[in-house]
Amino acid sequence: MPFTKDEIVKKITSELDECLESQNAEVYDYSDKIVDVDTKNKTITIKFDYNVVEEDEYVGLSFY
Repeated sequence: MPFTKDEIVKKITSELDECLESQNAEVYDYSDKIVDVDTKNKTITIKFDYNVVEEDEYVGLSFY
């Protein structure tokens, strides 16, 4: 039985949050971040916000 798009999103976002947590960059609400789930090609497109702190020359996913 193939996974549904919702199941795929749940599993992938959970895995991403585990990775991003160590950088203080976890996403708390993916509802507006999932752009596409293509089950045929097994791809998921997720939109991330990034932060810029010009005085430190920082660009990244973490909040400063």
